[in-house]
Amino acid sequence: MILPMKKVSLICLSSEKVNALEELRKLGVMHVELDAKVESHDFFESEKMLASAKIALAVVSEKKGTPSEIFSKMNGKEIVNKIIEVSDTKAHLEKKLDALVKDREKLLPWGEFSTNLISELRENGIHVYLCAGNKDVINNLPKNVSYRLISQDKGKIYFAVISSTELMTKALPIMNVPMDKTLREFDDEIADCKSAIGQNVKDLDSLSCEAGRIETQLLEATESIEFILNRNGMASVGEISYIKGYVPTHLVDALRAEAKRNGWGLLITDPHHDDKVPTMIKIPKIFMIAKPIFDFIGIAPSYHEVDISVCFLFFFTLFFGMLIGDAGYALLMMAALAVAKFKLRNNEKAKLPINLMFVLAASTFIWGTLIGSFFGIERHYLPFFLQGFDWMKSDENVRFVCFFIAALHLSIAHAWLACIGANKIRIVIGQIGWIMFIWGNFFLACSLVAGRDFPQLAYYLYIIGFVMMMFAINFKDIGDVCGFPFAVVSSFTDLLSYIRLFAVGLAAIYVAENFNKIGENFIKDGFLDIPYAGLVIGVGAIIFGHVLNMMLGGLAVLVHGIRLNTLEFSGQLGLHWSGFLYKPFKKTDTETK
Repeated sequence: MILPMKKVSLICLSSEKVNALEELRKLGVMHVELDAKVESHDFFESEKMLASAKIALAVVSEKKGTPSEIFSKMNGKEIVNKIIEVSDTKAHLEKKLDALVKDREKLLPWGEFSTNLISELRENGIHVYLCAGNKDVINNLPKNVSYRLISQDKGKIYFAVISSTELMTKALPIMNVPMDKTLREFDDEIADCKSAIGQNVKDLDSLSCEAGRIETQLLEATESIEFILNRNGMASVGEISYIKGYVPTHLVDALRAEAKRNGWGLLITDPHHDDKVPTMIKIPKIFMIAKPIFDFIGIAPSYHEVDISVCFLFFFTLFFGMLIGDAGYALLMMAALAVAKFKLRNNEKAKLPINLMFVLAASTFIWGTLIGSFFGIERHYLPFFLQGFDWMKSDENVRFVCFFIAALHLSIAHAWLACIGANKIRIVIGQIGWIMFIWGNFFLACSLVAGRDFPQLAYYLYIIGFVMMMFAINFKDIGDVCGFPFAVVSSFTDLLSYIRLFAVGLAAIYVAENFNKIGENFIKDGFLDIPYAGLVIGVGAIIFGHVLNMMLGGLAVLVHGIRLNTLEFSGQLGLHWSGFLYKPFKKTDTETK
């Protein structure tokens, strides 16, 4: 149910607006509506802290260490800054270490020598060039020079060319050798770098124990940004400032009491149809498992639309079972969920999603049992209670069930519209006509796809339904008139779209059966006469096939199960999912957090 809202303007003295916002945030009932986003220096500071807190949390999220007394004395802001500092230092040291290792590799073939000595020799007229190449390079050296072989590795030789005159560098295969450090100095500096990086890793591990305070800092930065934007966005007229927003009707009295206590003025009105009103949905406790679905897909009806949470949950559960369609997979899901429920028994956030998945798994088990699908095993190998109903073994009958579900689902949408427009007899007659027309489409689809005869009743449903549908048209609205023929065609294509429940489920059965056959062939025939190879490959093929099938089934649920609710059903209901949820301006108890 979408709860009613009131549009509220809160008025206070400009000198008291910060205190007013503090009290309003403590109350936590108003969804603030800002006309413009006004930024300021403290806004940018809070945004910077928010970004830093997110980075800090990402850096330490997967680390585990022992607490440090030094870090435990720091506040949240200091912890965040320390993590950023240590992380940046570590990244700089790793980059430096990489460069040192590369330079050491270049110097290694030359061994330990004094780079200063080469400079001194050059000053005294003796030029030394460090070169490298294959053995043929020696034959191409200038005649007036001597050389000394230093080392060789994998067909490559390293040698020093010595000359009393300065040579053209283009004539020599000169190596780019780092001359600022000796090999020993490189080793010492690399060791220092590794030691410093190791200390940074230990520090980050210890800082990971403060993840709770980082989350608190992140929350405080988020709330600070919201507070600053609301403060900056308050309009002022002389000595008066005001802020606008929306409050659920049942919470207006609490706001009135707070306004009376603080000396605020309130202007409370009903929202206009053009207002961007947030949506506050109250789902009955027994159906609260629907909430994770909407949290996951991130959609909400607008304030002026309807809440279909319960209907969505019922049909989504049915679609899930039909799309996965295997009782064996359902048992695996239940086993995994039982383990998860035990492991996460103290995690309140996990409770609803796990309970939802149990319901979806139960739906899958029931449908899989009805059609006799159990890990793709042929029915005659299964116990009689898993072989399914004979009537459901026919593809035509399963298609019939899909179209029946479609007609029922779409009829509910038009019955809903009839209830909404119950005070207008024209709307009620029109929606009843749509329901009759949809059932005419049901009989037509069954005759075309499900092997049923087209009954005489369908003609009456089409004719009478079409006439009654005309009552729902607003002939003063050219868009409504022009859109009517498309809506008529769409009603049939929407119903026909539910065939995907059969098609995807059938594809899943074939995938499971064929991987079973592939695995069975390997187990029976073996592989290249290697002992047990056929068994290993066969079992591996079967497991791979079923894992792949479950993954594809999950994807099918996301694509098809959600689509039938949010597109076909919602389209018939006129639901556009254009809303946004009610998010009151409030302060979270960070200690509880």
